[in-house]
Amino acid sequence: MNKKLVSALLVSCLLVVSHTALAGWEDMTAEDITAAFSGKTAWGNHAIKDKRNMVYFAADGSWKSKRLNEKGGSEGKWSVDGSNLCMEKEGDTRCRRCAQKKKDGKIRKYKGKKHVWTYTKFEDGNKL
Repeated sequence: MNKKLVSALLVSCLLVVSHTALAGWEDMTAEDITAAFSGKTAWGNHAIKDKRNMVYFAADGSWKSKRLNEKGGSEGKWSVDGSNLCMEKEGDTRCRRCAQKKKDGKIRKYKGKKHVWTYTKFEDGNKL
């Protein structure tokens, strides 16, 4: 193989490497997700929209949220499927891949490769 082809292949391989891994974010296991969320209140921010909320993830698989910068909230059921946190509301279930930055404990949710939500703080119990 010539040097240009090898260089092009190397660059292509590097581009394929997950953005989360390059930025210090590591995909979470089902056990990691359960330990991080079960029985805890999490504070989060939407990655694109101006939405902030707090969500209580009960150990029985139910969740309730409260919006912090506008009125309202939601509730439903939560579960874990592999490295995905799944949240059901009104019959609609959305599963999002979770990655954690071990250095600061923040957790991101991804829709495909797109970062959509960041949980920045966790406390034991229902703080709503």
